Amino acid sequence: MEEKELYKEKVKLHEVQLDPKTEQNYTTVDCPSCQTSVPAEHININDKIAKCGDCDVVFSFDETLKSLTQSGASKQTVLRPQGIDVYEFKHETEITVKQPAAAIEILPFTVLPIFLFFSVLLVFKKGISIMWPGVAFIMNLILTIYLYKREKHTVNIRINKSDLNVQWRPKKLMSDKSYHISDIKQLYVKGHQIFMIVDGIDGSQHVNLIPGLVNQTQAHFLEQQIEAYLKIQDEAVVGEDG
Repeated sequence: MEEKELYKEKVKLHEVQLDPKTEQNYTTVDCPSCQTSVPAEHININDKIAKCGDCDVVFSFDETLKSLTQSGASKQTVLRPQGIDVYEFKHETEITVKQPAAAIEILPFTVLPIFLFFSVLLVFKKGISIMWPGVAFIMNLILTIYLYKREKHTVNIRINKSDLNVQWRPKKLMSDKSYHISDIKQLYVKGHQIFMIVDGIDGSQHVNLIPGLVNQTQAHFLEQQIEAYLKIQDEAVVGEDG
């Protein structure tokens, strides 16, 4: 029986409706200096800044708002979908994903069946040499064998105490990637894609972890697994899917 993992559904601040009858859905803003509750007229919701009326300290209450929105978020269970396997080692986790179609594969998948169809058609209509349908048939047979073996092609995500590595096996013109886990700040899902926000020398980058995933369930499962291993608290990202 598969172990259920918890996935935290993201909630944007403007979507949260606080219920005054539910204690867990509201809080007060307290001064970090003297612990006094700050009245509403001293709170600027838009800028997330408040001023204490007792000791005149000005402070940000951004973290208070984050904890409030996250406490109201419902939790979902995302079970491991087809095409993904998870392996736990002593100091490492490996997630294998069935390879999505790479750009190098799309052209032969599209062209060869069409080539076979028209070469056979031209034999009967124009009387061209039967050699061309024979060549097309052999190429399509090779493609069929390749598709059968392709079931074992994977993308491997290996996470240890220092790095997250992404490897396509076979590579198919996709280079291996490595990211230091301290640089990974957040993960989010958009469409069928999973992205990482990674700090770099030139600022934060949004990295598409595995282009072309089969469905959004795969993306959400990968997000929850990686966030759990890296102990990243899930936060809303502008433009992500809920």
